[in-house]
Amino acid sequence: MTRNAPLLALLLLAGACDSSSSGTADGALLTLSGDVTGDFAATATSTQLDDSRKTSVTVAATPMPSGFRALTISVEIEGAPTARDYSVSELKEANAAITTSASKMYAASLGGVGTFSALHVTSVVALGSSGTVTTYTLHGTLDATLAPLAGGSSVTLVATF
Repeated sequence: MTRNAPLLALLLLAGACDSSSSGTADGALLTLSGDVTGDFAATATSTQLDDSRKTSVTVAATPMPSGFRALTISVEIEGAPTARDYSVSELKEANAAITTSASKMYAASLGGVGTFSALHVTSVVALGSSGTVTTYTLHGTLDATLAPLAGGSSVTLVATF
């Protein structure tokens, strides 16, 4: 049960990304194919807690599109981000979640259901620090194949940020 705790938290909090927060990059895009399809506007957020030595990267639909309750993908990498490819083995955490208004649920979690591709970071801009949090604007892509949690077939999610 604890192995899926990050995924459950992601499913519950997926819509909580605020596009007005520092460290966000509007203009991101989430593209879905498979059992659920479409292109959706998103916001990318990247932060590093100074004491954790890990950077989180989250891309979430903003605003939440009609017909969805959750549409997000998130990874965690070691240290400050740099422009390069991060192999799946370098990802410390990875979760993706889709929940539709029709109660269809799809998920991927590192070492659990679904699969992830490498995180491709093409550029990094450090926006500065506030207290113990450093924020970044990242550009790149991240792909995942999400497994259906109750019937249906898989969904491929491509995050472009």
